[in-house]
Amino acid sequence: MRGQTILFASISLNVALAAAWVLMPKTPAPKPAAAAQESKRLPGQTKLVPVIRKQFFSWSEIESEDYEKYIQNLRAIGCPEQTIRDIILADVNKLYNERKATEQQSPEHFQALDAERQTLLAQLLGADWDAAERNAGFAFSRVTFTDPLLDELPAAVRTQVLDILQRWSQQAVPDDRAAAALEQKVRLELAGILSPAQLDELLSRYSANAANLNNELAQLKYFKTTPQEFRALFRATDAFDLQLRLLGNADDPTTQAQRQAIAQQREAAIKNALGAARYAEYTRLHDPAFRDAVEAVIAGGGTAQAVSALYAVNQEVSLQQALIAANTNLTALQRQIELKKIELAQLQAEAQATGQLPPEPSAPPQPTVSTRPHVIQPGETIGLLARNYSTRVSDIIAVNPGVNFSALKPGDTINLPVILPPLPPLPGQ
Repeated sequence: MRGQTILFASISLNVALAAAWVLMPKTPAPKPAAAAQESKRLPGQTKLVPVIRKQFFSWSEIESEDYEKYIQNLRAIGCPEQTIRDIILADVNKLYNERKATEQQSPEHFQALDAERQTLLAQLLGADWDAAERNAGFAFSRVTFTDPLLDELPAAVRTQVLDILQRWSQQAVPDDRAAAALEQKVRLELAGILSPAQLDELLSRYSANAANLNNELAQLKYFKTTPQEFRALFRATDAFDLQLRLLGNADDPTTQAQRQAIAQQREAAIKNALGAARYAEYTRLHDPAFRDAVEAVIAGGGTAQAVSALYAVNQEVSLQQALIAANTNLTALQRQIELKKIELAQLQAEAQATGQLPPEPSAPPQPTVSTRPHVIQPGETIGLLARNYSTRVSDIIAVNPGVNFSALKPGDTINLPVILPPLPPLPGQ
């Protein structure tokens, strides 16, 4: 049921127990006199009864669908703790690799499966079960050849690959930089027996860079990638990610400049792999304000057009919040009031963008103001003109900027306002 792991463990344990039985020093039979003397025990002394332990067993007596029972059975036959850990770890990894191959193919689901796997292993093996994996930084111990490409490997090649990975996994490394350096050697050795396509398949599923890329995409939440798109992203970023890991945590100016240059090259490679439209979506989703806008619109059943509007609102809110926080003229209470005003305005904008509030009514159409010239006649004043032409003094002044009405004399020309009624709405508006 559990394949090679169980078979190898069964054979190893049986051979070890058999060898121990054969090599065990034989105790000579006691002499009759000594035996007779030995049979004389003090009153109340307990008689020792020898226990005959069966040295050979069937694996069906050990194996169990219940992992906790399985571990108990392994301990009962004297299996070393490290061997138990290796058996359980390989078994659980195989189980979740099979689930990855058959269930939903998305970074979010892979991340959820890995979290579930880690929880189960912590429950079975203790909180520090992954100490070796953390040191390794490269999860080759989880390799299974369930993928069609790798499954077609000849038996001899498959054995070579497993031997390389087993030898590598036994080496502990202090940090991710050392793990990356060791990984370079592993990749070089694997490249000697695998084709580029086979090596790419192996790395895109089991390398630390692939796992990190999966986590990065999962954090974007709404950036869904197809398996083909993920492979394109992995091929674009793998070499740069390995270079960044090899730089380690050094923060000297030279290393910082190298890290920045590699990061820029990595970003350009991502843009080239995704194309302009998908890259724009990818970069927007790196902004928490945009992710919040998408989440709010999806939760409220809004449209895609509402995302841009709400994103603009969120950006403005972030700016205003930063300005308020930096304003030293505000008291703590005033700052709290201003932040609450912004929060309420944001909630209203969000509700409107997602269709939970009707849009604010637009202002009624205003009449159009035009002008016509008028020549001042003897005895005309601005007040008389306003009465005669059914307008207001303020309207006459408004359409005659810069005119000194107190100095007007007959023969001067001014403008009189002509108020046109608003146009009726067009059909369909």
